[in-house]
Amino acid sequence: MSPPVPDPSPTPPPLAKSDQPPGDLAEPTPTPLPTSDRPPGQPTPPPAKTGDPDPAKPSLTPKPPNWNYSGITPSEMDHFERDLARLETALGVHEPRIRQALTQLQLDTSALTALREMGNWISSKRPELRQRNETIQSLTTTWGADAADMVPFDEALYNRASSSPDVYAAATQLAETAKTGKVDEKTVAELEKHISDPAFATMLMNALGATTFRNVMAKTVKGNKTLIRLQTALSKALGTASSRLDADWRKEFTTGLRPQDHQALAKAIKHGSFDSSFLLQVAKAIDAHDRKLPAQGGIALRDPHDDPIVDMMMALGHNPAAAQDFFAQDPTALRRYLLERPTVDGKKAVGSAIEAATTIFRDRDGTAEHPSRGFLSARLASEFVGLQAERALKGAKSAVPASTTALILSAYIPDVAYAASHSVASEMQCKRERA
Repeated sequence: MSPPVPDPSPTPPPLAKSDQPPGDLAEPTPTPLPTSDRPPGQPTPPPAKTGDPDPAKPSLTPKPPNWNYSGITPSEMDHFERDLARLETALGVHEPRIRQALTQLQLDTSALTALREMGNWISSKRPELRQRNETIQSLTTTWGADAADMVPFDEALYNRASSSPDVYAAATQLAETAKTGKVDEKTVAELEKHISDPAFATMLMNALGATTFRNVMAKTVKGNKTLIRLQTALSKALGTASSRLDADWRKEFTTGLRPQDHQALAKAIKHGSFDSSFLLQVAKAIDAHDRKLPAQGGIALRDPHDDPIVDMMMALGHNPAAAQDFFAQDPTALRRYLLERPTVDGKKAVGSAIEAATTIFRDRDGTAEHPSRGFLSARLASEFVGLQAERALKGAKSAVPASTTALILSAYIPDVAYAASHSVASEMQCKRERA
């Protein structure tokens, strides 16, 4: 019988320090690496307490993926599309051969239908993938967006842009400008190339939406040279698209304005050529907002050197039909801008709008019951002369240049002569009849 194995010797407890109370065991002395603020041999201080006796441990469960996120890596999409092309070719070549072999062996070939359907599906999807990839490449190269490995892809915006790569890229860049007030010069340069294209301009307005477009224009009001270029390009693009924008877009664009938004509307119509009905609607919105008190949502302090009314009048001066309808449809408009609502730098602009409303259409076909354009011109000219006389009697300064008054008066000299001659002839006829 083998002798019993002795118990192993117990591990001796650590020795206590000289200044440690009796009965307490010493803790091992840590030996951290020395640093500039901790000399060699100094122990590491204990971690700071958070006050939570039972702190929660970090969760090891990964966050759920965002299934609404869509992104494209252009290089990977190129590879994927090429692989699909090879697969499509392979299915197209080998499926008939397999079918022929199985038919010769009198075996069922119904399962091969799935291969044929797969080939048809790939054939239909490859153009869509290529177009999406071209869209991202247009965004990251032509239009100047920062390129990343994977670029977010907005399917809703892509649909609103009618699957146009350039429209999608422009709308993406401009939506960012609406948030940050910054724009890449490449974006402006590309936009300037497309402002005369009605299809592009209309798709861009619908892709952006009226509110976002207005917010972009608001960022250009006090902008730098690049933003002023953007303002001009977008105004011209809006003019190109104006006849094609539906009533809902126009309503959204001209309603729900913040205090400074009428400045954005005025900059939006400052350049380009506009559909008369569109321009009239925007001008009425600017005028209505300008009349509001601050308590009603109007602007508290006007900048006399950046007056939206001046931009509005400049736009009306380039569109006689809209100018005439603006003054003729509101009986207070002419009095307001001649006597009540002065502009500092806008005499010429106000004058050009009134000239367009009174001197361009000169037919003599209308009546008071059925006024023609020429009839409205004459009626506004008569009102203009009366208001100018009222202003002169008060000793107030004219809201329009002297050249405007002279032009309107000279335009109607033949009419005055015609009316005077007919009045004299009519009076003589009456005298003869009484005799």
